[in-house]
Amino acid sequence: FAHEVGVSLPDPLRQRLLQISPGGRVFWRSLRTGSSPDWIGPTVTGAGPERPATVLISADQVGAFSSYALAFEDDFSAAYLLDLETWAWEPIGGTAPPVRKRAAATFDPLEGRAYLFGGLDDRGPRNDVWAVDLSSRSWMSLKPSGAAPPRRAGARLVLDGARSQLILLGGDGGFFGIEDRLRDLWALDLT
Repeated sequence: FAHEVGVSLPDPLRQRLLQISPGGRVFWRSLRTGSSPDWIGPTVTGAGPERPATVLISADQVGAFSSYALAFEDDFSAAYLLDLETWAWEPIGGTAPPVRKRAAATFDPLEGRAYLFGGLDDRGPRNDVWAVDLSSRSWMSLKPSGAAPPRRAGARLVLDGARSQLILLGGDGGFFGIEDRLRDLWALDLT
């Protein structure tokens, strides 16, 4: 385990740290005071991501999907849902977005959706928006009205649940240069 590359993230509801490793292997360790610092590898069923890059988890105690993690392949070509109680992986079906790197993603546990914006593909940066509906376990392309943010990769996407909107911040034009950085803020109304 110590030599595997994967994605680590906190699971605040259960006060533990998760590690999603290649092939969908999962390890966790408690963050509670006085608990063992050892990593535990539960028995996981189903196939998870071969090359996990982005993993989203609910930090809320509410919502039908507060006990799930959503993992994307490193090129966002596939997504998998992990039940944090049963340790079972389930693939997300439907037509996935075009392959990309450095996309921005966030999770809405109340609506049971994850959102994906932009990223970088072989033609350059993108500015499309996708959602993963966790109830139907499927992808959908969103077509917002109005002006779209400039194409970008490496941005941050957060959910403003109180206003039911996605907030997109910064990123770059996909070429990693200081002069290429974007310092703007955009909001997408989800109602």
